[in-house]
Amino acid sequence: MPLTYRQLQERIINRLRLLPGAITQPELPADHDYAQDPAMALTSVVFLPPPLARDIQRAVIAPLQLMEPQHYYYPPEAMHLTIKNVCAPHDPPLYSDADVQRAHQVLAQVTAQHAPFVFTLEQVVALTGSVCLIGYGDEQYRELVLDLRTGLQRLGMPEDARLASAEVFFGNVTLCRYGCAPSDGLLRAITERAYSYRADLRVEVIHLITCNRACAPASRRLLYAYRLGEGSIT
Repeated sequence: MPLTYRQLQERIINRLRLLPGAITQPELPADHDYAQDPAMALTSVVFLPPPLARDIQRAVIAPLQLMEPQHYYYPPEAMHLTIKNVCAPHDPPLYSDADVQRAHQVLAQVTAQHAPFVFTLEQVVALTGSVCLIGYGDEQYRELVLDLRTGLQRLGMPEDARLASAEVFFGNVTLCRYGCAPSDGLLRAITERAYSYRADLRVEVIHLITCNRACAPASRRLLYAYRLGEGSIT
């Protein structure tokens, strides 16, 4: 019997998980200021509603932060789930004003053709550079990402991010970026709490934004908004 899309997502996540005893190095130096990170990205995201973001901060982030406060933990106003990256973070930025308009054209066309869908947020996972709350999406999400990729490629904007799979996608809400190698104690705590939180995130509006790699509010610029089933609304 073929695997379901959820099972395919889980298979990839299990392959990426950072387990106690693993040797890892932070993505950036220990003294890196993620809030002031100058590397800017062009990306499409869905922001978490403030009540949901605050609940995740209270229930998931706060206990981890108490254990190891030296890492960078996302404030509620920075919490988001990426739909499709356009240009990866870089200093100076890798995108031009023309690229922004091309991305806007694709997002406006594609979002008009797709209905709202739901992410199930329900697994806290340690990855090599961060701790994330996984968002499981269904085939609607997959088709949306594939259509966005095709549209961007058609306008000369190929995929510039390394993905775990070219066909199977999952969402994630980044909760923490390591300031140093996470301890085995923290990794065990994450494993023990992996399924301690669950919420549904209905995706109706997607934003095209520029931001740094931590999506810090001070770095963020909202460019356009799109309602699924309608297209551009700003």
